[in-house]
Amino acid sequence: MHHFREYAVAGLLALALIVPTPATAQQDESSTLGISPAPAERPASSNAMSFPDMRSTDLRLRVAQLMLVTLSGRLGPSAEDRALLERYPPGGALIPTLQHPKHAAAFLAAVRNAALKSGIPAWIGTDLFTVGRAERTGVSQFVQFPSLLSLAAIHDDDATRFVAESAGEFLTAMGFDLHMGPRLSLAPEVVDAKGSLECLGSDPDFIGSAGVLFANVLVNRGVLCIPMGFPGGGANRVGKGPAVLLTPKTQLPEADLAPYARVVANGVPMVHVDNVLVPLLDNPNTPASLSRIVMRDILREQIGFEGVVLAGPMDAAHIGELYDFGEAAVMALEAGADMLLWNSAGPRVMRAIETVVAAVETGRLPEAGVNAAADRVLALKHQTIGTKKGPVKERQAERFNKDKAYAKEVQRLERLSITLVQNRDRVLPLDKEDLPLGVTGVIGVKELSDILVKKFKYVLTQPMPSARHMGNIPDFDVDRIASRMASMKTAICILSDDLRPSGAVLAIRTLKEHGVRVIVLLLGYPTLLPSLAEADAILAAYCHPWAYIETVKAMSDVLQGFGPVALNVPDKEIRLAVGQSRDFNALHMIRCPAGRLPVTIAPPYVAGLACSFDPRQAVKKVSWDFGDGKRRNSIHTTHTYRAPGRYPVTLTADDRMGETATETFHIVVE
Repeated sequence: MHHFREYAVAGLLALALIVPTPATAQQDESSTLGISPAPAERPASSNAMSFPDMRSTDLRLRVAQLMLVTLSGRLGPSAEDRALLERYPPGGALIPTLQHPKHAAAFLAAVRNAALKSGIPAWIGTDLFTVGRAERTGVSQFVQFPSLLSLAAIHDDDATRFVAESAGEFLTAMGFDLHMGPRLSLAPEVVDAKGSLECLGSDPDFIGSAGVLFANVLVNRGVLCIPMGFPGGGANRVGKGPAVLLTPKTQLPEADLAPYARVVANGVPMVHVDNVLVPLLDNPNTPASLSRIVMRDILREQIGFEGVVLAGPMDAAHIGELYDFGEAAVMALEAGADMLLWNSAGPRVMRAIETVVAAVETGRLPEAGVNAAADRVLALKHQTIGTKKGPVKERQAERFNKDKAYAKEVQRLERLSITLVQNRDRVLPLDKEDLPLGVTGVIGVKELSDILVKKFKYVLTQPMPSARHMGNIPDFDVDRIASRMASMKTAICILSDDLRPSGAVLAIRTLKEHGVRVIVLLLGYPTLLPSLAEADAILAAYCHPWAYIETVKAMSDVLQGFGPVALNVPDKEIRLAVGQSRDFNALHMIRCPAGRLPVTIAPPYVAGLACSFDPRQAVKKVSWDFGDGKRRNSIHTTHTYRAPGRYPVTLTADDRMGETATETFHIVVE
């Protein structure tokens, strides 16, 4: 099936060269978010700031309010950014990166002041999970946030809620109105597609639940959450070509569409429609962002969405290969978009606004449609930013960034997400028989060795700084590692997902040829897993290479056997006879570490994979409640039921780091 999909994508990408054909076609639903679906008429609010009547304003201003642009300045709006903000005040502006949280206050104030000349405030947004990204070899100046893929590996609502609450608090502290996410599309299903850490995995139920949690939590913080990537398939991208949604139409409701339907039913007021090609729904080369079928027939009518539809980015490379960007903007509005997302804020956005204005003036694009879209945008602004008071202060964001309690909680969540995907000959957990020990890698070498040396007294280190610059482990680094580590019994190799596989394969193979046991710590999206198969053990964690400090600390615990535990109890009833004794061994049900692989890469590295090492070092206490009034506090025990019935058996395991895992299964006694 994977090979079929790979060939299908190749064929669909070839179809993208065909001359384009333009895309061609509400239910009432109460909101649980406290934000009503944006109505056509602007609601009155005694607390809201006064906005001008959109229908009496200049057409260009109305069209500009339909644009959500991405700013290019690093510490504040660039000259191009300012020109757009002042001449064509957009509906919203995105700040993709900040060097430090303390820069947010001045940056946002400059944007608000420039945009307010129209009398209509602009949404200012970002993606909190990527706004702090550093240059290739740098480390983020932002406090580390667990990635969405980490949450998928943990698969727990409480963990998701904590991250959503923290995201809302931090976004509010910096003064943002919008969060661009989470992305609700499923993990890629195409061979060689490079996935993203800003993905909630492969389980539609978990993704939908997480999307609802984020939306509810953020709106309570005064931040508008925009679920990204409708109708799904956005990760099915090979190379630089467009992504392709390959799920058959009949399977979409239970698969790709399910998370979006869940957040829409919960009352989310804005949804992003991606540029993914939808050949099984519309013309083969029609992006979802230009498809009437996707936006009107599926999102509006089938799913019942009544809010603001955001489409784009309109200036994506493969859109530009097919259409003039202004023409694409007109087509998106014709197809049902209310707002248009842009990767820039310069002349191409200005030209697109003029193209849309011309389309209205010539009668091609009905002015009533533009007015309706502008009314929906303005109504939502009244509900989300119309009552905000005063600018934020620099120290608010700084205080959150220095919160030690939060950093400790991040380390705890990183521990919960770490996944053991391979453990030949029970290499893990480490003990004194594994000495002498060496640590090498592209990041985190010093941080890890500084922790391990406290237990093992001596740890040899050999960083690979060239690999981070080059995106590959060069031959001279492999030679250096081999000469330095040849006398080690065990070598820990820290790799990141932005490396080419060839160098990693050579490094592992060379160490193995010298008789060294190799433990790989893979940080990032686990695409490299098949290339690392020769390693003796592989631990996967899902952090960015520029935000890894808490992850490495968590990895050190797991390497030493102090990983968090999870329980794999029987999923079917166990049947016994009255008076029949039964052995209960918690070691058969405890898994350590606790994380599961959240995505499928290639067999045997499939979603749900979770190997385990001997958990006895991790477990502090085990208790059994047999449901008949009897309890035991031991790993291994025997129990006999004296009367017929259906008994719930509850197993509880406490680990040495303070985590508790509890699961219940049933025994039927006859």
